Parts: sequence; C-alpha cells; structure tokens
Amino acid sequence: MRKLAVIPARAGSTRLKDKNIYPLGGRPLIRWTAEAVVASRCFDKIIISTDSDAIFQAVSDLNVERHHRPEEHATVGATVLNAMVHLMKTQDEDYDIFSYFLPTCPFITPGDIRAGIAQLSPEVDSCLLYTSPSPRDRTRS
Repeated sequence: MRKLAVIPARAGSTRLKDKNIYPLGGRPLIRWTAEAVVASRCFDKIIISTDSDAIFQAVSDLNVERHHRPEEHATVGATVLNAMVHLMKTQDEDYDIFSYFLPTCPFITPGDIRAGIAQLSPEVDSCLLYTSPSPRDRTRS
C-alpha cells in the first residue's frame, strides 16, 4: 500500500503573522508536525503544500517535498479541502492512503500517527487524530 502525507501551510495568516513558522519551544510551529510525520515512518512520500519559501525552508532539511500551492488555493477564503484536491490531481503516482496533518497541531507524536494508520482497514477508511485535554484542564473554568 502506498501512503502519502501532506502538510498544508499557506503564508497568509491573518490573526498571527507567519503563524506556521512562529517559534514554539525554539522551533518553527510547522517543524513539530513535520518531524512527527517523518519520524512515524508510515509514508512513502511527505509533501509540504505551501505558497511560501520561508515555510518550506523551515523543514527543507527533512525528508519532505514541496508542492507549490497555487495562489487561488492560498487565499484567506481558500479551503484546505480545495487545496488538497488540487494537490492530489497533480500527483504522478497513485496512493492508497492519503493523510494530511495541520502544522498548527504541534503535539501530535509519531506514535499517534502510527496508531491512526493501524486503525485503517477495509471497514475503516478514515481516521481523525486529536488531543483531548488532560483531566486537570477539564476542571478549570
């Protein structure tokens, strides 16, 4: 089975300038997600879909490829879904599994990703990974 992972990261963040490369714990935000996806060793190809050289530069030393996201899929009104459909149509290879990971989810781990992929079967064709708050966080107002 061939597996593709995509991390969509456009440059035009409106509320926090350069959000996807904003430093978190001494590293660009996107790097946390990209490193987890690479370290999971689940994918045949990992693509960073971006319209920004700076965003790709933040992870270019990893085993990732760049998809140059076209302008119409990098606007404030553009959806991740439309950007992903466009990307899939541009691929020369066929993939059995398509996964995408948001760069704004820095707490995902390689183990989380492996566990999600392990859930897939002929009966289960999709999986959503999320982090639930700790019990201590749930008791706060």
